Amino acid sequence: MEKSKKKLHELIQKQMQGEEVGEQLYEGYHQLIYQIAFSILKNKENAEDVMQNVFAKLMTIPKEKLPTKYEMSWLYSVTKNEAINEIRKHKKEVCVDEIYEFVGEDTNICEVIEKEDYQRLIRRINKRRTRDCIVKSIVKTKL
Repeated sequence: MEKSKKKLHELIQKQMQGEEVGEQLYEGYHQLIYQIAFSILKNKENAEDVMQNVFAKLMTIPKEKLPTKYEMSWLYSVTKNEAINEIRKHKKEVCVDEIYEFVGEDTNICEVIEKEDYQRLIRRINKRRTRDCIVKSIVKTKL
């Protein structure tokens, strides 16, 4: 996994210097991006759409907005945000519990996001959405 992080760092550095790295990014990371999107969406077609959107963003993002460190966490965040946008297309509310449901500890996604990165992402979640999910759970339990 460390080799994959280093390779992603090198590719993004090349992209910042103006080199064309789209094919290399796709070859190295399309499965990971698909897995992240599918773990959130639970739908093959939507996960493929998200994967395409992520790569479109990677190819068109201004150089100054590319990360200079923590590239793997950044890639996860971009993919997660695209998956959330895909969910929003199909329903009005997004429950935090649905987004952060991981299949198991030994999945590729868990290897990518180190524990501290995952906790940092969780802390950034809008507190209102978390409260809304808790309220919904309580109401469902009482019904």
